[in-house]
Amino acid sequence: MLTAMITRLAGRDLERRLAESGAGLSCLQYGVLRLLGNRTATLSDVSSHMLLSPATLVPVVDALQRRGLIERGLDPSDRRRTPLSLTASGTAMLAQAPHDHEYAAMEQVLESMGSDKSQLLRGLLGEMLAKLFHDDRAVEKVWAALEAQHDSRGPSGSGGSSSAQDTLPPTPSGRGD
Repeated sequence: MLTAMITRLAGRDLERRLAESGAGLSCLQYGVLRLLGNRTATLSDVSSHMLLSPATLVPVVDALQRRGLIERGLDPSDRRRTPLSLTASGTAMLAQAPHDHEYAAMEQVLESMGSDKSQLLRGLLGEMLAKLFHDDRAVEKVWAALEAQHDSRGPSGSGGSSSAQDTLPPTPSGRGD
């Protein structure tokens, strides 16, 4: 499908930029760090957000912990929960990683298409998103969530513990994105 190809190409662009940055992170590791840059989360939370099984994420989290980029904490109210959070080294690594212009390749392609075609494409994708989430305001909610996430990182690219998670519409599977 076309969206899968676009996603794959965007992933390759991210891999290239991660390699150029010298951060030594995989796309999955980068995704986990980005998520934990905004909040503390359990493996289950990360799994739900990234739409990946916990079994897929365990080796990623283990590797990040071995590198001293994240730590597993203890939840005093529930011993079964193990919150994950960034360490100071993890915060520094996230700042080193290419978070500026995350969607640069996509923006360049849209720009090269011209205003009329890019507006049409954005409209069609917005309509698709609304139908996937069964919510006519899905696009507004996603934009608000992305802006809240960007604002919580502040000018340095990291920051507050607020999360845009609660403002996203539920995914078609019923789980939060």
